[in-house]
Amino acid sequence: MDVSTGLKTEAYRYQMVRRRLLASWPETDAETLADTLEGITDLHEMIAAVIRSALVDEALQAGYAHVWRTCANAYPGLRNVAPKSANWHSGLCVRLG
Repeated sequence: MDVSTGLKTEAYRYQMVRRRLLASWPETDAETLADTLEGITDLHEMIAAVIRSALVDEALQAGYAHVWRTCANAYPGLRNVAPKSANWHSGLCVRLG
């Protein structure tokens, strides 16, 4: 079951339980109702998981963007260094050879 389906199912379950609780105890105040629903449903946990996942995705995107910019900035310098390094290594091989 994907997250969206699970969240919809749990939201439906939450509403159904809420209606039943209010039908059985109409005098229940909002705070007691919220505490009771939190204890017997998983909706709050599922919402928290979706939020955590979104925050992780956002952090990964920022990290990847930073790495991409760092590599893009380093590439021109590496392009200039590579031929010099290759010449140095080939000269070393000739001297050692």
